[in-house]
Amino acid sequence: MNFVPLRDNTTANALLKTSFLAVVLLFSGLMLQIIVPYLLPPFRTDIDFLLTKQNVLHLSLWRYAFYIHISTSILTLLAGLTQFSRRIYLQYPKIHRTVGKVYLITVLVAAAPSGLIMAFYANGGTATRAAFVVLAIGWWVFTLVAFRQIKAGRVRPHAAFMLRSYALTWSAVTLRLMQFLFGYFMLLDYQTAYLVSAWGGFIINLLLCELLICKDFLDYYIPKIIKKE
Repeated sequence: MNFVPLRDNTTANALLKTSFLAVVLLFSGLMLQIIVPYLLPPFRTDIDFLLTKQNVLHLSLWRYAFYIHISTSILTLLAGLTQFSRRIYLQYPKIHRTVGKVYLITVLVAAAPSGLIMAFYANGGTATRAAFVVLAIGWWVFTLVAFRQIKAGRVRPHAAFMLRSYALTWSAVTLRLMQFLFGYFMLLDYQTAYLVSAWGGFIINLLLCELLICKDFLDYYIPKIIKKE
């Protein structure tokens, strides 16, 4: 079974990859700034998000899930720097595979399950909790399907499901961006804004993801491949 890469790099390709890298680095840095204070001793529980979770802080299950989730989710966010790089895919396949395995294991074993636990205790009521439950399950399922596709040697479907999985990884960024915009422009009250952001944070990402897949946008990051008979 031989695969032949099609379509050489173009100026537009290089620009898109550079833009992608810049966006990932920017928002990864912002997310890191949000996460780091929670992970530094003495592990304060009276800051930012934890101020809204005082009613569940006494639950060991929730606390473990929280710290596991925030410490592993940043790893999945940064994984996109290599998983959708055409150069790394072609020239450094071992790096691509190694980071991909780290991403798969992190999502399946830690990030998605811990997110599901947290979802049942989410602020905002039943509708908001449902959004986070759907997100966590969808994240786990898409990642598992991506793994099964590559195990079967189906590279393009694998890439498509990895993109869907990564779109859900980015829902944390989209959610916070939506909350910021709602608050800055005073468009909705906090409760409604949180509900809309919880659902919109991953639905918008998935819609964009499906648009990119339909437009064969994956070819900007990885080579289009055909099977030689």
